[in-house]
Amino acid sequence: MTEGERGAGVVELVDRIVENDLADVDVARHHLLLGTDDAGEVRFPPYGMRVLVAEPSHSGKSTVTAALLERITKAGYRIAGW
Repeated sequence: MTEGERGAGVVELVDRIVENDLADVDVARHHLLLGTDDAGEVRFPPYGMRVLVAEPSHSGKSTVTAALLERITKAGYRIAGW
């Protein structure tokens, strides 16, 4: 949302794009499904978040990580190297 109307709103939007590439905009429909819990779906934003997968050896970390990366790529996002 912009505060200004019409042309002023467009100027405000362009300023936000130049300033921070709209990093302050959180579009919930783009959040990725991780799973469910008692409260419902567990989702996370597709950017600006880190995920740590930690469990004992042979507990399925690689499988979970591969499935998560597959969801990310199927949603059309790219995965940056580390």
